[in-house]
Amino acid sequence: MIPDHLIGQPLKAALAACAAQGIVPQVLETRAPRDRLQPPIGTPRIIAVRGECLLVAYFRDGQPEEMHAAE
Repeated sequence: MIPDHLIGQPLKAALAACAAQGIVPQVLETRAPRDRLQPPIGTPRIIAVRGECLLVAYFRDGQPEEMHAAE
């Protein structure tokens, strides 16, 4: 089971923590409907843990070069 202390962490850090425990989580993204046609902008952060699933939302924080999701 994925620990709740990953909530608020960047996705990359949370995936590394899961991998260290031998967990390969499912990742689900959520965004505002108006933003779904555009590439995500911001830092992907964990907003919820549901069993073996990480729910991710994008926050406009961090350095400008980190703002766009990997394509």
